[in-house]
Amino acid sequence: MSVRLAPAVIAFGASCALVAAAWRHEPPPVVVDRGSDATAYRQACSRCHPPFSPQTHLRSEWRAVVTSMHQRMADRDVRIPPEQLEAAIRWLEQHGR
Repeated sequence: MSVRLAPAVIAFGASCALVAAAWRHEPPPVVVDRGSDATAYRQACSRCHPPFSPQTHLRSEWRAVVTSMHQRMADRDVRIPPEQLEAAIRWLEQHGR
């Protein structure tokens, strides 16, 4: 009977280790910046969610992420001026991973 339990015990132990590692993981801090691009980011993005750390994505990923979110906002009739959106993307790309 103990031979049958061994794989289950190993799987359970590995699962517990993964959960513990994820529990200890802290999200990257939000970069505090008072420049105009940062202000555009905070104003545009906080309409739907709290500000994400720009370290959440690679610099090369931010334009696609923001474009996708902007489309969802447009579907909900939330409008952001194009220049504000570009400033927000610029700030995220400057501070991304």
